[in-house]
Amino acid sequence: GDEAQFTVEAANEDAPIAAEIGEYSFVPEGPFTVTDTFGNDVSAWFAITWEPTTLTIEPRAMYLKVNDHTKFYGEEDPVFTYQFVATDSENDYVDTLADADDLGEITLTREEGEDVGEYAIIANYEENPNYNVTAEDGTLSIAAAKIVVDVESVNVVYDGEPHSVELRFA
Repeated sequence: GDEAQFTVEAANEDAPIAAEIGEYSFVPEGPFTVTDTFGNDVSAWFAITWEPTTLTIEPRAMYLKVNDHTKFYGEEDPVFTYQFVATDSENDYVDTLADADDLGEITLTREEGEDVGEYAIIANYEENPNYNVTAEDGTLSIAAAKIVVDVESVNVVYDGEPHSVELRFA
């Protein structure tokens, strides 16, 4: 048949309540209440002893990925963005913070420069010992500017002399 399922609750008010990383030792104290899957108190069926135990809270693994962006030479920088992702190519991570401001205000800055090329976009955040953050920089690619040239039509009769064409850049 099916295995019986029971829940044990201790009345120990001194048990540690912990939210920060670390190890917390405690021994639950009675009286203990044992309930079956139907919620019936079946405590009289058991003699319970409890060994000292440790509650361990470890840092939460986070992977902060700065998104890549592109702009053309001479344009303003786009709004840089990031995301928390659940995995990178080798590891599993949690994709949300326990509290939205646990890393303070996350700001994104980039390497200086306006020439055509690639520049790192870097995440800046407040370190928090409750998290093990792996941050991956993004890249801002600055591409050559687009230039549109309008050429005005010129009709001349050959006369052996050089002629010019006016170019307008837009």
